[in-house]
This record gives sequence, C-alpha cells and structure tokens, in this order.
Amino acid sequence: MSIIPSTAIDNIKKSSTPVSSGNTLYVGGSGEGNYSKIQDAIDDADSGDTVFVYDDSSPYYENVVIDKSIFLNGENKETTIIDGKANSYVIEIITSNVQISGFTLYNCEDWKSNIYLYAANDCLITDNIVIGNEFGLIDGIEIEYSDRNIIQNNIITHFYQSGIHLYFSSYSIIENNIVRSCYYRGISIHYYSNNNFIFRNTCIDTGTGILLHTSCENNNVYNNTIFDNREAGIFLHKVGRNYVYDNNVLNNGFGIGTQYSNDNEIYMNNLTNNSNGVYIQQESYNNTFTKNIINNNTIGIITWQSTYNHIKNNTIINNEKGILIDSLSNKYNIFENNISNNNIGIILSSTTQNYISTNFMSNIESNILLEESYNNIIFQNTIQNAFNGIQLYHSSSNYITANTLFNNHYYSILLSDASNLNLVSSNYFENNKKYGIKINFSFFNDVISNFFEKNKCGIIIEYCSDIKISDNTFTKNIYGIQLCKNSSKNLIQINKIKRNICGILVKDSSENIILRNEIIANGGLHFFSGGVKLLNSFNNNVTHNNFIINIPNARFILSNNIWYNNYWNYPHFVKKPIFGIGSKVLPWINYDYYPSFLPN
Repeated sequence: MSIIPSTAIDNIKKSSTPVSSGNTLYVGGSGEGNYSKIQDAIDDADSGDTVFVYDDSSPYYENVVIDKSIFLNGENKETTIIDGKANSYVIEIITSNVQISGFTLYNCEDWKSNIYLYAANDCLITDNIVIGNEFGLIDGIEIEYSDRNIIQNNIITHFYQSGIHLYFSSYSIIENNIVRSCYYRGISIHYYSNNNFIFRNTCIDTGTGILLHTSCENNNVYNNTIFDNREAGIFLHKVGRNYVYDNNVLNNGFGIGTQYSNDNEIYMNNLTNNSNGVYIQQESYNNTFTKNIINNNTIGIITWQSTYNHIKNNTIINNEKGILIDSLSNKYNIFENNISNNNIGIILSSTTQNYISTNFMSNIESNILLEESYNNIIFQNTIQNAFNGIQLYHSSSNYITANTLFNNHYYSILLSDASNLNLVSSNYFENNKKYGIKINFSFFNDVISNFFEKNKCGIIIEYCSDIKISDNTFTKNIYGIQLCKNSSKNLIQINKIKRNICGILVKDSSENIILRNEIIANGGLHFFSGGVKLLNSFNNNVTHNNFIINIPNARFILSNNIWYNNYWNYPHFVKKPIFGIGSKVLPWINYDYYPSFLPN
C-alpha cells in the first residue's frame, strides 16, 4: 500500500497556480474604458494582466480564445454567463499560466467542450459552473497535451462524454468538483495521463463516475464521493500502478472495477449498496484490494477471466455473496478478511490454485463453497456461527488445513458429489450442532490429524469408498465417526477416540478397515453408545485397536465382521467374544480369535 505525501500535491499547486503581476482590464461594467466584449479585452491584455468581467452585461455571446498568460475572472459564477452560441469552444486556452474563475459557461458546439486546454500548462480552472446538454455536447472541461493544471471547485453538469477529460496530460490536480448527469463518465483520465491527483470530487448520475483508461500510471484517486452512477463508480481499464483509496462509492452498477489492468492498489474505500462492490474483469492481474469496507452489495467482490490478484484485510459484510471467484479466474490470494453476515461468504466456481487463508468468517449461511474447482488451498481460516462451513461439490485435489470451525449449525466441512482426492488436515472442530465433516458420493479423500470436540458427529461418511481417516482426535462428541449408507473399503486408522458417547458407528456398510485406533472411555445412555457399534454391516476388519474401558467396548446388530489382535482392557489368553444381536442365520457372537496380550 502506498500513501502519496501531501508535499507532492503542494509542489504541483505551487508550480501550477498563476500569480497576478499586471494591470486589470474590465468588461461589461459602467466604468470608463470598460470593454463590451471579453475577447477584445483579452486581445489588448499583456501576460500577467487580469481581465475582470462584470455580470451587468451578462450573458456574453462569445467564443473566447486565450493565447496569453492572463487571469480571466467573473464577478459572480452564477450570474456571469458566457454563451458559446453552439459555435466552437466557449473558452479555448492554448497557452500556459492562465486562470479562469467565476463564470457560468454553456452552449458550445456539438463534439466540442465548454473549456478546452491544448498544450497549456500550469493553468487554474476554479469556481465555475459548466453546463452542457446530455446528448449534444462532448466534454465539460477537456485537457489535451497539458500538464500541471488545477481543476477545482467547479460544478459540471449534463455532458455526453465526460464532465472532465484529461488526454495525454499529467501532474494535474482535479479537486473538489461536482460532476453530475454526464452520460458516459464524470471524470476521465485517458491515454498516458500520469501522476495526476483526483480527490474530494463528487460524481453523481453518470455512466461511470471516474474512469482511468489506457496506459495511465501513478494516478491517485482518493477521498471522492461517487454515487448513483449507472455502470460503475470507479473503473480502471488497461492501466497499471494507480492508487484508488479512501473513496465513498454508493449505489452504482458496480463500485470499483478493473479490466485489462495490473499492479494497481485499491484500498480503504467504502463500497456500499452497489450491484457488485468490486468487479475484477478480463486479464486483470496482480492488483491489490485491501482494507476496503464492502457492505450491503449484491456481490461484494466478483471476478471474471482474471488471475493472480490479492484480496486482503477487507471487511465484507451484509452482501448476498461475499467473494465470487468465477470461471477462468485463478491464483487469487484471499487472506485476512472479515467476512460476516453474508448469505454466502466465498465461492470458487471452476477455478484453480487459489489461496484462501486467515479469514474470519461468521454468521453466514454457507461460508466457503467450491464448485468444480481443484488445487485450491483453504488454510487457517476461522469459521463460526454458520449454517454450513466449507463445501466442495465436484471439486478435487484441494487442501483444507489448519482451519478452526465451531458453533456451526449443520456441517463444518462437506465433500460431496465426486469431490475426490482432497486432503482435510489439521483442522479444529468444536461444538458443531450436526457434523464436523460430512463426505458423500466421493472417493479417495484423506482426513488426517484433525481434532473434533463436542460435536454431534465428528465425521460422517455416506456412499463413499477409499476414504482414509487417520491420526485424528475425537473427544466428547456424541458420535466420533459414522460410516453408513453403503460406504465400503474405507480405512479408519491410528485415531484417538476418547470420551464420546459412540466412538465408531458402522451402519449398512461393508469391507471397511478399522486399524490401530485408541478407543478409550466411550459410552453413555444411548442405544448406539460404546467404543465400536456395527449395524447390518459385514466383512469389516477390526484389527490391532486398543479398546479400553468403553461401555461397551464393541457391539453389533445383524452383522458379521472380522476381529483380530485387538487389546481388550486387559490381557487375554484366549479368544475374546464380542456380543451382539443376530438372527437364525447370523451369529449372536463374533470372536477376536487372537486378542492382543498388551496394548498395540
């Protein structure tokens, strides 16, 4: 982040503000020697003179050309009027060190402008009212090939293209102007216009409030109020290395947008009640969006066909969707944001290689949603008080690690519908009302080294195969692990399963392996309580586990499974019976024929 020191602005003001050093010529008054036409007084003036225009003879029907360094001042900007008669520019400046102030200017020729600067440096345009026709005139103030000018304290309204337009013009200040009802743009910084300062302006009811367009660099756009614009508040198109900060952007089509733009810094803006708060479009890369307040928009931040941008330390609240990374938008860094009270927090849709880290997310219906996305990293986020936490649909090879998920109402992590080859590792799950992790219709996922405490169910697996649940800790949950609905060939190994009501429940599932787990002190006043419970499940292999003081250690109902070399509270010298409920064709007792003499 860069803050431009005020001395840079002061230096431009010192070099750009003309200083009166000559005589004063009067126009329109009753005094002796007063001119009746403004142009006549300008023609007779010398550089450094002042031409003062009274409002007594207003309006003045003229097209004024200034080719010398003078001061042109009106008596009262509301009553000193120059009417351009729909002929050429109202005022055309073709030299440097000119000051214009105190006029109402209107009625230039179509596709001209009311004030036009060409090759005119160090001019001051201040305290004027510039009026156009929304569908007839091109620009209010047009500046071409001119540097170090100051445009301040003007009211500019009803132009077709732009209220203020810079073209190949640099090192200028556009300050404290009101620009409204311009059809396309309020303020346009265009074509190689660099190092300009645009601040404390108000842009209302235009197409785009402020536009930076084509090869413009190192411009500072800050502390502007931009609202009720049809398309965008601030838009960066084909530009780089600009700074947009501390703007108040309200009720626009979208708040701040980029397209074909890179290396810009957009920070500390207030983006409220826009259709989209931030819109990052086509081939925009390496832009930084930080410390913005993005509130009550339809979508807080949306992307399209852009890559490698940074979304950091923003407050994203009360939007329908917080952040949407859409198709062909890859390699985003989304970190340290406060994302709260949105319907959906972050959506990754058909995207890859994004990094979502250290965000705080709360009171959201769905926090992080991945759809058909792969190779993303979701790391060290805090997710609380949500309906759903992290959801993956048709998404593979993602890494979900070191997150804290608690007080969520349904599930904290869901892997669903062919979400395969994902790693869920080193997360902390506490006090979730339904499930810590739910996996269904998915294969070859690994759940490793997570901690589950005080959840209704730590992990539930439905219709899945080849899921590995390894080296996790489950404590004080109602259910530690559930395998159900035809889940087969899954591996539950080396977990610590302690003080749950039911450590492992296997229901309607077969050919799973339960291996080398510590199953300790599970049990309670519940039908499925105990260490391991198997219901209507067959050919599961329960081997090399330690069953210690569970109530009971293991039970089954209408099942027949393989038990081998488990440790059962104390050393066993003969086979260990496991009691259950059978039928005429199913056994009432299974046996561990080779129980372990010592803990495994």
